[in-house]
Amino acid sequence: MTIELKSLNLNDLTGIVTGLGKPAYAAKNIYRWIYKRRMEDFANMTDIAKLLREHFQRNISNTNLKIIETQRAKDDCVKFLFELHDSNTVEAVLIPHEGRLTLCVSTQVGCKMDCQFCCTAKQGFTRNLEAYEIVEQVLKSNDYARDVLKYRTDDSEIRAVTNIVYMGMGEPLDNIDSVVKSIEILSEDFGPGFGMRKITVSTCGLIPKVEEFKKRCAAKLAVSLNAADEKTRSELMPINRAYPMMELLQTIKKLPLKKFEFVTIEYILFKGFNDRMEDAKNLAKLLKDLPIKLNLIPFNAHEYAPGFSAPDERTLHDFYGYLASKGVICNVRYSRGADIAAACGQLKSRHGKRDA
Repeated sequence: MTIELKSLNLNDLTGIVTGLGKPAYAAKNIYRWIYKRRMEDFANMTDIAKLLREHFQRNISNTNLKIIETQRAKDDCVKFLFELHDSNTVEAVLIPHEGRLTLCVSTQVGCKMDCQFCCTAKQGFTRNLEAYEIVEQVLKSNDYARDVLKYRTDDSEIRAVTNIVYMGMGEPLDNIDSVVKSIEILSEDFGPGFGMRKITVSTCGLIPKVEEFKKRCAAKLAVSLNAADEKTRSELMPINRAYPMMELLQTIKKLPLKKFEFVTIEYILFKGFNDRMEDAKNLAKLLKDLPIKLNLIPFNAHEYAPGFSAPDERTLHDFYGYLASKGVICNVRYSRGADIAAACGQLKSRHGKRDA
């Protein structure tokens, strides 16, 4: 089986280097070349021993993703269509907002979860992404943001992206090994250097994987709830039949969170379906005493879910107002990039109109 360089965390790479009789610091140097200096060719890594460079050239692959399409929205979000080595495609989205540049990455080609409102679900499931394919989305998007869009962070000449959210195509915890490995790579100080507080992984609620994830990884967790009763959630999200909402909330309550750490609850609002005052009251009761903050997200319409629409502003205002009055830490999140189908729930393996 081919070893992919950008699927190796620093410990993996150190093991290969020391196994060849070279000092461990050489692995850190290679990491710097790849992630800090953005050098892809082993031959040009001039402070790496020739034996190592030749070994890596013969035995380690360094596969790149190809950006085959970009689209820029009216609100300056940028959507990328990446082509994978097997000609499958995935999308990722850059979202600028108030001094931050967030990248939403994909973890699978398609998805198995069949959420009724999600565009990705309608294409079915093809395969999981490897860790390097997730890492490459970040690297290529960051290069584009830095070199084409001219974004910069205050503390880095290399990094333009400030935050990463695993909220693109696929269910991240259905691909937990690649997701955790990619986070290990992206958070490595000798590599991209993203802090764990800058990385969020979203899940529809695979309960055993939620528990496993928090044991293996310190990144932030978000859970898509989207209903305040079991029946409604099962209609929206078939996964609820296997992992019921009440069990999921109990799991969240028992997670070994650090002081001041919380889980983000995502609640997409659908007109006449889960946006009634009765839903708000039930939701407030469900979330009481849980270590959470709540994001309310008006539904983003698309052709694959014609039966759903967003609530009107008055309904949204009243829903939010009731929850806030009951002490729920709550925000309304208006999705970005809807005019290029880059908003929450709209990603799919497809071609759109190319940027000029």
